[in-house]
Amino acid sequence: RQLTTPHVPSLPEEVARIERNGGCVVDGKVGTYLLSPQPDAQQEEITRIRCATHSFAVLGLTPEDLAEIKDMKDVRKNFRKMSLQIHPDKVVESLRPAASQAFGKLDAACEAIEMMLSRHSEATRVLAGILRRFDQCSGILTPAEAGSLLGVSSVASAPSAVNSISRTLHLLMQGGDSEAVRPDVNRGLRILEDAAEVMKKVAEPPALGRRPVAVTRAMGLRDLKTPGAAVTCKPDCPDVVEVSPGSPVALVLASDGGVGPMADVGPVVMRHWGRPRAAALQLNRAARKETPGGKAVSTTCVYLDYDDPLQEVEPAAKRARTDDGLQARVRHILVKHKDAKDKVDPMGRGRVQPTRTLQEAEGLLVEVMDELLAKDCSNFSQVCRRVSECQTADGPLQSCGDLGWITRTSAEDPVVSAASTLKVGELSDIVPTTRGLHLLYRVG
Repeated sequence: RQLTTPHVPSLPEEVARIERNGGCVVDGKVGTYLLSPQPDAQQEEITRIRCATHSFAVLGLTPEDLAEIKDMKDVRKNFRKMSLQIHPDKVVESLRPAASQAFGKLDAACEAIEMMLSRHSEATRVLAGILRRFDQCSGILTPAEAGSLLGVSSVASAPSAVNSISRTLHLLMQGGDSEAVRPDVNRGLRILEDAAEVMKKVAEPPALGRRPVAVTRAMGLRDLKTPGAAVTCKPDCPDVVEVSPGSPVALVLASDGGVGPMADVGPVVMRHWGRPRAAALQLNRAARKETPGGKAVSTTCVYLDYDDPLQEVEPAAKRARTDDGLQARVRHILVKHKDAKDKVDPMGRGRVQPTRTLQEAEGLLVEVMDELLAKDCSNFSQVCRRVSECQTADGPLQSCGDLGWITRTSAEDPVVSAASTLKVGELSDIVPTTRGLHLLYRVG
């Protein structure tokens, strides 16, 4: 069951949310600026206005332009000139929805700037300067740019500068209903706070610029989350799933392109039940085959076993005494990689240092796991002899890979933890240790 709609900028409600937060959707991607040249000047102007992040950008007014305005009629004159080009009645049918949206934004921007100028012209120019400077650095402030924006050269001076400029901007909120100017003022205040935080950093961030993305909700992408969250990390999940006691549940969290059709997800999740790492790796491998251009994918799988809260539970002390007596007979397959902590393994099979990466080792073990599960692990000895890089693979075939009886103190914690959850005849998830990656098979 798919709980969320895809987080892509093709849903009207997502587009509306993005534009409320100073972003825009052009060419199927989320950004905060004109993403590509438009076919004609009229369409380009409509798109520019829709992509503008504040009222001054909508009307194309700089702090210098504002200083020359002597009468409110000058603002309205600029509005009329622009509205003649983008009015919905003056565009072709296909552009009318976008033109209506741009015209509404243009009208709101004109009202906001008129209100700000009537309340405090100097504060209006200060706000316009902050917003324009932020736009000019592509929305990613370096410490030097942050200091320049605040007018200070030291981190210690930043808080007082923020307080002083904030008091100036708050002058625009005085005088009755301020809803028209609130979005621009709040954006300016958030930029000031962001600048103060950036100044605390020693290293300069990479100059990436605001690159458009094809998703609307994601981790990272700081440049598209400040000062307005055009992209958010909060998932859109309107459904609530009721889980009954004793009903195990699997949850898959996937990035854009991280999983294929839902019909392909279920079999992988079920085949690797209780093995979240293996399930995620398997889904990622399948997604990469379907994803053009080597696009990065990411998947997390979680298995939940919800017990009855009214069911009687053993006292913790009693459970601890029982757990201390763990004994599990385990066989294993070890695959090494060059990132493993133990560079010298006295139990290693052969003395050649591994050259494969962690990702390559994981891929190999996923293939091995598929081979074992296809025959219910009846071929474990043969596969272990062929693949494992531990000396235990050189023993008699019937005990190939035998680690003996595992207790709480006889093996590394990840092995002990994995062995304690296995039933006899079960295969573990991929288990990382200082030696490499393991598959465990409990035989007693």
